[in-house]
Amino acid sequence: MKKIWSQQTESTSGMEYGYGWAITTLKQADYPDAKLLECIWHDGQLHGSSGILQIYPKQSIVAVAFTNVGNINWLDLMMISLSESVYSATLN
Repeated sequence: MKKIWSQQTESTSGMEYGYGWAITTLKQADYPDAKLLECIWHDGQLHGSSGILQIYPKQSIVAVAFTNVGNINWLDLMMISLSESVYSATLN
């Protein structure tokens, strides 16, 4: 899994690409309130449906969403927000 989730392309805008997986690393300075800075993810749409799988390995968090609406551009942002909220709640 380490090889699959390792950078295989040049970095562009803080995102690398592994074998079929996007690898996003946020900078704490750019996102001071973010707790989940490293995410491995994949999303897609097909015939009126969308899905996304996000994995936060350091926190052992996996988030997944499926919808019967195709091409939802904000689905990833919704899942990041939900994951941040759930993770923050576990710290209290």
